[in-house]
Amino acid sequence: MWKVPSIARMRNGRRSTLEIDREEKSHKSTRRNQKSQTRLGKELGTIKRVIIAGLHDEKSSLNRLRGMNSILRKIWGYLLDLWARYIVIGDAEQLPFKISGEVKFPRPSNININMMPFVFGDKKSIPKKYRQYWPLVRKCSSKGNRGKVGYLTIHESWILPGTSQRRPGLHCESPGMVGYRCGGDTMVVPSPPTTPEWTYEEAYERVPREIVLEVGWGGGSTGTLSGTIPKRKLAELSRYLPPKETEFSSGPSTGIYMASTLSDTLRVFQAKVSDSEVISSNGDLEHIRSLVSKTGSLIKAGDLVWMTDRTPHESLPVKRKVYRQYFRVVTPSVTAWYKDHSTPNPSVKPHVKYIITGNKFLPHMCKAHKTGLNIR
Repeated sequence: MWKVPSIARMRNGRRSTLEIDREEKSHKSTRRNQKSQTRLGKELGTIKRVIIAGLHDEKSSLNRLRGMNSILRKIWGYLLDLWARYIVIGDAEQLPFKISGEVKFPRPSNININMMPFVFGDKKSIPKKYRQYWPLVRKCSSKGNRGKVGYLTIHESWILPGTSQRRPGLHCESPGMVGYRCGGDTMVVPSPPTTPEWTYEEAYERVPREIVLEVGWGGGSTGTLSGTIPKRKLAELSRYLPPKETEFSSGPSTGIYMASTLSDTLRVFQAKVSDSEVISSNGDLEHIRSLVSKTGSLIKAGDLVWMTDRTPHESLPVKRKVYRQYFRVVTPSVTAWYKDHSTPNPSVKPHVKYIITGNKFLPHMCKAHKTGLNIR
């Protein structure tokens, strides 16, 4: 039986008192900060925070509604009705997420890589130190993806009580419509000028310095999925499946696959956002929680989940200190690759339309660099 890697160096078989004190202080600070962020996110969400900020900003038109709670409730109700039109709830034929099988994780070694490009069907395209995950990658492959570039994430780490390993709060993987500054040769100046009376300099000044992208993060249609549903999942999925229907017809070549070694640390909702206008900053969906809350399912250890990049899900906090291995494969339908947040692969370049540089959580500070590839 293998052992989980130690989180601290050992001295003669024991950690020094100073190391323990430092570790406890660090853990308490991290736990306190993440708890407060998670609580704030669940209570408010990006949209509500913007409204509250506007109510207290004298320069905002929302400031006039301060204290008018009945009017604010009506406005929020209208927003919920509008968002509800663009939320597809799963049924027997259209499942925004599915359990595609079960996987067995290799021994952990504190790997932490994110969105590293690799080639489906080519084991050698993955660096040797990560190839122990190849059997899991194969379960995410389909004939339609063979030879195409996918993106691998592996996260092996300890999780402190009250915190989550991955991103907390309701969200989807696609950030929706995002505006970035143009970088490199992304900005193209018209030549000759598009309007005869413009000079070349005037045409240059009229070219937008920003670009708005609808970022795809694996895509994924809500069609059926190949494979057999595990027996213990039939009861949980019975409300979405017709009686005796346990076989899916065809395997998707788009979407996202993920799995972990801990049960009840991931909740996925049987819903899909059909319009990117509903998606808030960086994929935040807290504002529609009340619309999808009844469709949530807790994922068990070893279950390989398939979902679309617009399927709501959330990473959940743990009650005690535990070690978790997390695995994700994003299929080739990716529009942009965030350079500062992703792991490069010396042998495989990301096959995307744009390379984004900068902190993706501050999109106004990011730059979009066009690669010249035509990615749909």
